[in-house]
Amino acid sequence: MRGQWTIFYLVCLGLLGMVAGLSLGAFLFHIHWVVWLWLMVGLLSIALVFYKRSGLVVIIALFLVAISSGILRFNLYSQIENSDISFYNAGEITLRGVIIDDPKAASELSKFTVRVDEVIESSQPVSGKLLITTRKYPGYQYGNEIEVSGRLKLTDNTTSYAKYLSRFGIYATIDYPGIKVISEFKASTFLSALYHFKNRCINIIERGIPQPAAAFLAGLLFGDSSSMPKSVLEDFNRTGLTHIVALSGFNITLIAGVLLNWLRFLPLRFRFSFAVLGIIAFVLMTGASPSVVRAAVMAGVLMLSGVVGRSPNVTVALLFAATVMAWFNPKIIIYDIGFQLSFLSTVGILYLSPMLGSFLSKRFWWVNEYLGTTLSALIMAFPIIAYNFQQVSLIAPIANLLVLPLIPLTMSLGFLALVAGAINLTLGWMVGIMVWAPLAIAIFITQTLSRLPLASLELAKINWGWPIAYYLVLLIFVIYKKHVRSEKVNSLAGSHT
Repeated sequence: MRGQWTIFYLVCLGLLGMVAGLSLGAFLFHIHWVVWLWLMVGLLSIALVFYKRSGLVVIIALFLVAISSGILRFNLYSQIENSDISFYNAGEITLRGVIIDDPKAASELSKFTVRVDEVIESSQPVSGKLLITTRKYPGYQYGNEIEVSGRLKLTDNTTSYAKYLSRFGIYATIDYPGIKVISEFKASTFLSALYHFKNRCINIIERGIPQPAAAFLAGLLFGDSSSMPKSVLEDFNRTGLTHIVALSGFNITLIAGVLLNWLRFLPLRFRFSFAVLGIIAFVLMTGASPSVVRAAVMAGVLMLSGVVGRSPNVTVALLFAATVMAWFNPKIIIYDIGFQLSFLSTVGILYLSPMLGSFLSKRFWWVNEYLGTTLSALIMAFPIIAYNFQQVSLIAPIANLLVLPLIPLTMSLGFLALVAGAINLTLGWMVGIMVWAPLAIAIFITQTLSRLPLASLELAKINWGWPIAYYLVLLIFVIYKKHVRSEKVNSLAGSHT
């Protein structure tokens, strides 16, 4: 048992060191791979020399190895090829490329990413990605090969939006260009089918349920809130409910549960395989947002533990999810607020919720399940929201308490409405009536609460040191509470013996 706990802590420490290194890579100077190699040789040599002399020295050396590996990975990922479109001078340009994502429409605008294949005015090889902003009509589709003529703008690396775009490998944009479709399709047939399926589902929702309830349901099931009115989105923001219309772990749980239930006649290993494939397809179809990828990786690790007969550990699953995501795209740790909020909220639910639950169960036992979870997530997310948005919702605990109980029922009925609508539009409309009621109630609650005085509080720009200090104090508090609880358990065990 002691050996298993030792391995557990070493794995957690290694994953934590890797995440720390990937985070530090954004702030430290560039490390050449030769320097890194000699550093690794030195640290591993120290670990071997002190293997039987000092376990602490070995742990520190291996932790530094993990950190250094993360820093090198960030450095290598951040290097941009000389042929990237961002190395061209800003100004008028004509180029050809292929749309490589599902265009996102909001109001009268549409945005999509183009993989650049050729600059018409140049014979030099070109690569990279480009963000195009254009009018919603005429619409463009994933896989269209297009010719674009417009003013190339290079992103300013000092702005938060430019840093956010850099996590997608985008360093240049063109707004409202002239666009000519050269070829209707020149991309992945599999992704095209997934995007077509998603848009077909959203179309069924919009035909069977009135707005804005239809847009709300599309956000719940697919994370697509583009057709939701700006006023409603602002209401969700003021009440701290924006996370509801973003994809979350519940979507993954719903898909995995449905697939595992439908395939009960198959052996467990085959059911697991089909569930994982279904989750991967859903992640790709919805654009692989940080929250859904995190939930998907965690679900995969936990399901795999069940298949191989191991007791699942959510701490390892969470750290593994963070490490895998950050290793493939190191910039999401620092530059993607969605990634930060998703993981911090999960940490709060896993580690703060039990403490709050024991406190609330004696006073608010009738709402403890939702109140404890909601407050835990809000406590962890508060500094990130305050720092990045300069706005904090004061009504968020009450809003979440009133709206969250409606979400599982709404998503389940919404899924049934989709299946019914795919079979027959009239049948889908009949089921849609049932899902419309909780959707309308949730929107009504949100709009009513957002209009209350002091529903949200506007803040001035805060220094980055405050969030760090906040989390350090919170970490000390959690460690202290766990230590006190451990001493109580030991004292009770001693008194019984």
